[in-house]
Amino acid sequence: MDSVDNTTAIVKANFESWFIIMNITIIFFLILAILIAIIFLLIVAFNKTCHTVPIMLTTNSCLVEIIYGSITLSLAVFTFQNDTKQLAYQDALCTFRGYLAFVGTAIYLYSFTLQAIYRYISVVHTAHISWQSARVQTRRDLVVVRRIIIIIMILLTLGFPYVIFILISFVTKPPKYHLRIALFLLDLSQTLIMMTIFKFSQPVMDVVLKYKRLVSSRVQPTMT
Repeated sequence: MDSVDNTTAIVKANFESWFIIMNITIIFFLILAILIAIIFLLIVAFNKTCHTVPIMLTTNSCLVEIIYGSITLSLAVFTFQNDTKQLAYQDALCTFRGYLAFVGTAIYLYSFTLQAIYRYISVVHTAHISWQSARVQTRRDLVVVRRIIIIIMILLTLGFPYVIFILISFVTKPPKYHLRIALFLLDLSQTLIMMTIFKFSQPVMDVVLKYKRLVSSRVQPTMT
């Protein structure tokens, strides 16, 4: 009993008020990322113009995001519950959730690798089609390549601190609260990546803009 009380006291002494703010922010970002992925999937499912190979590969990434985001969200909620109680408590599923997080990360990155491979193949083989078609295809590919580059930059920028902290841990003790900061950046990257995917998926954006114009055309007569 004394050991439990001592552990609790130590955790309370190390507790910072910004833990709660960070936890709420992480939960918000993860829920937003999952919602964007779900909306993307629904748009693709109910619009045949979105049934193309590139969009299907992007849909695969969104599906993975829902799974991966749900895993990281469960971790964030569990951390939030511990922080509100100012306790360091590991339940029976803690290790399993950590394992799923690593597996989800691997699948998440693999889904983007598939997109990059497909775009590489499609760009290389544009010489086998007509010049006019190749020009249109190349223009589309450049947009997608730009999206892939942005995603890579997001992953590198926000994932770099996590890698640095891991390398530091092999040599010396990492900075205080390094894991919280690194995970915050990684969770933030999910939202930014989903926003990038949505923004640069032209068929999906066309559906959104079409729906927006339809709503606007219905609202204007009622206002007049």
